[in-house]
This record gives sequence, structure tokens and C-alpha cells, in this order.
Amino acid sequence: MSRAGKHSIKMESVDRKGIIAVIPAMLFCAVPLMILVLDILMPSMSDLQYRIYPVAIRIVSLISIICMAACLSMDIDRGSIHIDFKDICFTLFTVCIIISTFVNGFSHDAVFSVPYRYVGVFDLFIYIYIYMYCSGSIGSERLKKTFFLCLMLVSDLIAAAFFYDHFIGKIPAFNDKLEPSAIFFHGNHYGYFLVIVIAVAAGCYCFSRGVMTAAGGLSLLAGLAALAMNRSMGCILAAGATLVVICITSVIHGGSHRKKAMVMAACIAAVSACMLILSSQLRADIAQTIGEFTQIISGDNNIHAGNGRWGIWQYVAGYIADHPWWGYGCEGIAELMKDYTLTTNPHNEPLTYAAFFGIPAATFYCAGVLTSFIKGIRTKGGCSTCLIASFSVMAYFLSSLFGVAMFYTAPYLFVLIGMASEGRTGIHQAAPDV
Repeated sequence: MSRAGKHSIKMESVDRKGIIAVIPAMLFCAVPLMILVLDILMPSMSDLQYRIYPVAIRIVSLISIICMAACLSMDIDRGSIHIDFKDICFTLFTVCIIISTFVNGFSHDAVFSVPYRYVGVFDLFIYIYIYMYCSGSIGSERLKKTFFLCLMLVSDLIAAAFFYDHFIGKIPAFNDKLEPSAIFFHGNHYGYFLVIVIAVAAGCYCFSRGVMTAAGGLSLLAGLAALAMNRSMGCILAAGATLVVICITSVIHGGSHRKKAMVMAACIAAVSACMLILSSQLRADIAQTIGEFTQIISGDNNIHAGNGRWGIWQYVAGYIADHPWWGYGCEGIAELMKDYTLTTNPHNEPLTYAAFFGIPAATFYCAGVLTSFIKGIRTKGGCSTCLIASFSVMAYFLSSLFGVAMFYTAPYLFVLIGMASEGRTGIHQAAPDV
């Protein structure tokens, strides 16, 4: 067989594997769209979605296991399994989880988490060994771009329904919640989702061409407007920091990237100014946040800062100091917290993992996330999708410093960590700019 023929067969094989590998991410991305349709068509969906949403995600997880098995089989056949430092960090993270669970007990809440959050030991293993592995097996930029486009489309449709409910008509399923949260259970959760999409959209706008640039610009504006109306301050801070990094990276790359960064910065400033003028609540929230931050910097221990987060973090830090190595097990600190803080979660994911599984586990988790981000932005060979995914990893991590790991947002982190790599085969297939 000729060399060209062998090359053609190899590329075809990688494409087939990439298509299988992207299925989990695409299915996970499609679930919010299904919930949105049900929200619009079924007035009682606000109650039903607490049962339908987790079941839909678990079904996707089961399908994803099959996809992962297929990808792993292909890797074994070709002898192309590649392990990097990020994989080692997350493997050590899961080892700590196993030891912690043995030490603290295999309760139902530890393995499958509590209703509402649904992020237990079982789910974390799914995220790391299924979602991250499959996404890390995608070597084709075209497939990654397809996922980004689908994610932005889903976000735009949710935002359109969110705007319609706020300005024009009413969607009953949206209005039975205490905060502006669209299809999500809580306003903060919608903020977590928006931060991810804003990072993807800004990255697509600055580092793509054609349809990707246009789609990125549209989703960025819609996402910023929705986040301003959502008023989740932790997510606003995370989005702002991420956009600054994207602008700086674009300027460093120079050329058209620098021009796009300038246009994007101007549009962000304009949208932000409009939202500040139109929303007195947003102005009040920002003023309160600045005041609380100033108090903390000046040494005034305002435990109510950040809607009580500052006090909760200090309280949880004391419990972590008592069990620094293996923590209290997944959800093991919930009852202790509820007695004194009226909440069952630290609202800071690294701190949560330290309380659940110990300080070493949280350290390995943070090292894995930060390593994937750094590696993604330093990827050689013009892999724009790796860069875009890296920005999204950063955005999620920053927002997680103020948030809770939820079953319908946390998997995005591991999908994007996988996409921040060039594919486990080491083969990077560039796609034409679309």
C-alpha cells in the first residue's frame, strides 16, 4: 500500500474516533435545550425539572461510558494512549477521593450526592474518566468548533427566552424561582453557565474567522446582557477577569487578533455601561461588593460579605484544619455546616473538595485545572480551539471560587479541560476557518 493510502486510512480512523469522542459533550450540551423546550411547553415544568434534569444527565453519562469504551479500545489497538501531568493530577485526585471515602464511609450521599446538586463520588469519576477522557481524544479542530457553535446556540436560545420572559411575556416555569435563573435551579447556576459561554464566545470572536467570529460576537453580547440581568456577582467578576486575559492574549498575538480585541473591549464597555444605566439593582450590587471588599482588605472581618460567603469560608477552614488529610467524605460536612451557617456547602469548589476529601485532594484538583489552562494557552501549531477551551477552563475555575459544583454545570469544566489538549493521539487536525 502506498504511503498516501496509509496516511488516508490513519486520518479516517482518527476522524471516526473523534466523532465518537465528541458525542458525550454534544449530548450534554443538548440537555439544556430539551429542558428549555419543556419549560416553554409545560407550565408545570418548574416542579418537574428537578426530577427530569438529573435523570437526563445520568442517561447521557451512561451513553458516554459506551463512547469512552470505544475510544479506549481504539487507543489500545493503536498503542496511542498518552498521559500528561494533568492526567496524573486528576488520577491522584481520584485516589484521594477513594481513600477519603473508605475512611469516612460509603454512604448514599457520598457516592451519589444529595438531591439537587447530584455531584457525588460516582459523578466525579464520570466527569474525569468519561467526559475528560473523551474530549481529550478529539484531535479535530472542526469537531471542537462544532461543539462550541452548539454551546453558543443553546446559550443564545436560553438567553432569548430569558429576555422574552423579562421584557415581553411570561414563561411560567421561569417565574416560580426566587432569582432570574432561566432553566436552571438557581440564579447563580445560570451565572456559572453564562461565564463558560462568555469565555467560549469571546475566544471564538478573537481567534476564529467567518461564521465562528460572527457567532462568537453575538453570543458574547447576549451572554453579557443576560449575566448583567442575572446579577451573580461572583460570575460577573470571573467573566470580567477572563475577558481581560483574552484581550491581553489577543494583543500579544497581534495582527487581526489585536484589532478584534479592541472592538470587543469597546462593545463590552458599551454593554456594561447600558446595563449599569438601566439597572439600579446592578449598580447597588456592585457598590455593595466594592464596599465589602474594601472592608475585608482593611481588616474589618465582615462575615456577611459576599452574601455570607466570607464567614462560611472561615468557618469551613476551621473544620478542614481538624481533618486536613482525608476530610469528612463527600457531603460529610453538610450537617455540621447547616447547624451554624444555614447552608450545606462552602460555596467555593476548591474549599469544598478540601473539606470533602482533604487538602491533598484539593491541591491535586487545582494543579490539574491550572496545568490544563497553562498548557492550552501555550499550545503550538495554531490550535485555536485549545486556546478557546483554555479560556473557558479559567472562567469556570474563577467562578467556582464563589460557587457550588452542580450536575448540569460541573461537567463542562472537564469537557473543556479535555478540549484544551491537542488530542490523546498527539495528532492535531486543523479545520478550515468557518
